[in-house]
Amino acid sequence: MEKEATMTISECAEVLNIGDQTLREALKQNKFPFGVAVKTTENRWTFWVSKRKVEEYIGRKIDDEC
Repeated sequence: MEKEATMTISECAEVLNIGDQTLREALKQNKFPFGVAVKTTENRWTFWVSKRKVEEYIGRKIDDEC
């Protein structure tokens, strides 16, 4: 089974032209269909962003951008 390509918060935020913190908050609120936020402790979160799903969301490949 092939591992799915992921993006960092910074890479994804740049592609979407939004701030890193804005993206984190949106993922915490399930506002985007391409990533998840998981609360690991009272004040810590972990984020996961699918590159393929970001490409579907924006309607184009992003290989040359990141």
